[in-house]
Amino acid sequence: MKQLLVAFICLLSVTFTACADHDTPIEFSQLPKVAQDFSNKHFGTDEIIFVVYDSELGDKEYKITYRSGAEVKFDKAGEWKSVEFEKGSVPQAIVPAAILQTIQSKHPNSTITKISKERKTIDVELNDQLEMVFNKAGKFLRYDD
Repeated sequence: MKQLLVAFICLLSVTFTACADHDTPIEFSQLPKVAQDFSNKHFGTDEIIFVVYDSELGDKEYKITYRSGAEVKFDKAGEWKSVEFEKGSVPQAIVPAAILQTIQSKHPNSTITKISKERKTIDVELNDQLEMVFNKAGKFLRYDD
């Protein structure tokens, strides 16, 4: 009986893991035009490794992973939600000017490795592990841990 219970739990965990992964590989051409234009403009020379569509829990998003290790997530309309680099830095052209200016004045030797648009804030991670939180207008709010 105990072995049957363990087997049942293992089966459930495999089932939930399989169901939780809603990433569907798609072609670059299937992305919304806004996302295609963003990718071409800011990552044009970086080879695309894969593009996926994720429909997890009704929150639809697209994700592009590049050869450089960069990963960009887009909302269902194709607007970028987050840009993250394993190595390297986020293109300055996508960082709102007020945020870029604050980072350059407070942390002149740092680079941005991740930027993400949250519901009410824009969160930025720097290469020195600092995390900064800004409002949507680009005003610095606080450091985060």
